[in-house]
Amino acid sequence: MGVAKFGKVSYRTLEDQAIKILLENEEGILQSELWQRLGVSSRVGSRLAIKLEKKGYVRRERVLAKD
Repeated sequence: MGVAKFGKVSYRTLEDQAIKILLENEEGILQSELWQRLGVSSRVGSRLAIKLEKKGYVRRERVLAKD
């Protein structure tokens, strides 16, 4: 089984970068901020977050926007 690639970056590289960002933000980070910092679309970011959650690296929680 090969490694999925998004543009010039492999999914594994994105996972590694995401984990590094998450470790730097122990209090948590919004999914949208993670996507922006990784420079990926919301679609790729969402898939990455789901994959990391399934592996037990993250816990996703619904956060309602403040008015």
